Amino acid sequence: MQSIQMQRILSAGEKAAGFATGLVFAAFERSFYARDGAGRIVCAGGPAIGNGPLNIVCAERPPLPEIGARIAIDLTGVSIWRPDPWPAYDKAACQSALAQIPRAKGLLAAPGDDPFKRAAQAPLAALAAWRDGPVPAILRDLLGLGAGLTPAGDDALGGAALALYAAGRVAQAAALREFLGRAVPEATSEISAAHLLAAANGTGGAAFHKIVAALAHGSLPDLAPLDAIGHSSGWDALAGVVAVLG
Repeated sequence: MQSIQMQRILSAGEKAAGFATGLVFAAFERSFYARDGAGRIVCAGGPAIGNGPLNIVCAERPPLPEIGARIAIDLTGVSIWRPDPWPAYDKAACQSALAQIPRAKGLLAAPGDDPFKRAAQAPLAALAAWRDGPVPAILRDLLGLGAGLTPAGDDALGGAALALYAAGRVAQAAALREFLGRAVPEATSEISAAHLLAAANGTGGAAFHKIVAALAHGSLPDLAPLDAIGHSSGWDALAGVVAVLG
């Protein structure tokens, strides 16, 4: 079995803290995922992956290991990344900023003949209408909806969770967290579930956090970084934000 020792680590997300050794179970061009004996999942890569709750960011992209390789990671003295606190929520200014967002990409775009986008319309409408009470059962239809490493529906739910925290809607955030904690494990891939559950607990990638924080505070941020988050994951997550904050 291949064995790899990680070096030159710049930062680790709070969900990655405590990882020491584990096995690689997925590898991609810029990063790889490993799982330890406690079920903790981390994503390791170079600076291009950015900070995030699961991420271990190295000074240079590490060599991509074989699936099944044992990875050893020493996080002693490594900076643990956590997002900045959410700014004060300004509902009126936020809605003004949301109105300026182009509806041209991901789940924000018109569904047309795309079956995934069409299937997402009713759950997103239910998410937008939800203000209190039980989480709408139809939100389950978003779980695992779409293709790719993190399906579009999962991304939208992750964005929605972060938006609830940003808006200070504590009771709804807690309800969604409990809902996803029960539903996610059997409804989507292991990698997507790890990212989604981190968002359900209030933490997403640094670039996306910055965008949600700006919108909640009432300013229109630079949306270009969304293009670098998966195929359309950034824009799909923003659809969840728009549904919650709109």
